[in-house]
Amino acid sequence: MQRLAFLEGIARDAETSQPVADVVISVGQIIKHADVSALYWVAQAKTDTQGHYRVQVPPGEFECYIGVPSGYLPPVNLLPLSPNPYKGVIKAGETVRMDIQLRKGLIVRGQVLDEQGKPIAEAVVLNMEGDFDPQLIVTDEKGIFTLTNLPPLKPIRLRAYKNELRTKEDVVVFPDELKAKNIVLRLAKIPPPKVMGRVVDESGKPISGATVSVGYLHQHGGGVSITEKPMTVTDEQGRFEILGLWHSDNYFVVVRANGYAEWKSNSFILRIGEVRNLGTITLKRAGAVIVGTVLGEDGPVQGVTVYTLTGKMVATRTDRKGRFELKGLAPGRHSLVVREATKYGWLNLEVEVGTEKDALKILSVDPMRANVRKVEVRNGELNIFLLPLTTTKETEDKRSQSELKMRPPEIGKIAPDLSVQTWFNSKPLSLSALRGKIVVLNFCDWFG
Repeated sequence: MQRLAFLEGIARDAETSQPVADVVISVGQIIKHADVSALYWVAQAKTDTQGHYRVQVPPGEFECYIGVPSGYLPPVNLLPLSPNPYKGVIKAGETVRMDIQLRKGLIVRGQVLDEQGKPIAEAVVLNMEGDFDPQLIVTDEKGIFTLTNLPPLKPIRLRAYKNELRTKEDVVVFPDELKAKNIVLRLAKIPPPKVMGRVVDESGKPISGATVSVGYLHQHGGGVSITEKPMTVTDEQGRFEILGLWHSDNYFVVVRANGYAEWKSNSFILRIGEVRNLGTITLKRAGAVIVGTVLGEDGPVQGVTVYTLTGKMVATRTDRKGRFELKGLAPGRHSLVVREATKYGWLNLEVEVGTEKDALKILSVDPMRANVRKVEVRNGELNIFLLPLTTTKETEDKRSQSELKMRPPEIGKIAPDLSVQTWFNSKPLSLSALRGKIVVLNFCDWFG
């Protein structure tokens, strides 16, 4: 019988050393596959009124993610990926102590005024340094805004607008600065920039109804994220005009139309009142197809993920015969990723494809974390031969047995009544309350 392992500790306020109740500790177990380390949620606990928690976990490598009560900052975020100090390895029969230090978030206050110093109600204030999208808040009747739960030593970048009024420059402050308690954002009539252009096919014929999207490169403390959204469509002459953009931001434009490969501009920064003309944009017919087969030591490999990295992502998985087909590609060079996470690993390919038969060339092969036997083009199709990363069946059996031992003891048993310790936008629910209703469970799968 497997001996139990326990994780325990106390959560305290880093400044006052007082215990913090209702802190949720979610424990994930790390299991290594051929080319990735997967995180499986195996246990959860909540601190009591004295800040204590104790939770049973399976032996092995683990990481903890902390759900904090209102007013506190999470000590580690799952995304964007950041170093996690709450991790380790626990053995069967062992009790590991892991205390948690929490810090309260800071508050920033300010006011939005016009050029005459009059407060502006219902103005939109944006903090452009949010983790993913800009943080948004609206001013009250006195033009006052408040941003809460901000981390120390991390700058925020503020701008504001209402109708045709906007700030000329962003205001950058640190939440722990004295001036962050009395920020003034002044709005004025500033001519907004715009972007225009015309979209045609390879014969020069205008393409109407093409979707024109704008991508925004959003820089923040965790790196750079990209937000893209449709802004307009082309008219009968293939023309478009994009409004609602902000000067000094880093943009790029993407044009898409049915039956054509997408077009993407280089990034650019707009000036106040600038009219940027992208000129005539020519879309190529997306008639190219890449067909191939992935073979392993025992023949065709099913379920291998194959996707493109060039332009719009096109993805698929191999069937029972190990075959895949990527459709709707533009002729030219494409970067491909071939990935099978459990046994064969993954590799990158650089290929060139045309619209005619046999118009497929291999430019480069990067095995990354794969054991590649051979990659070749035969009869216009891509053939990929892989060898397993684990060389013997005995090694594979030992790993499977080890993973089986590390599985939580609840696996294989009847699930208990639905119990969630933290609810968002809902009152607590039970299975009996959901009986007879349609329940949608949304799972996220990343094939990259």
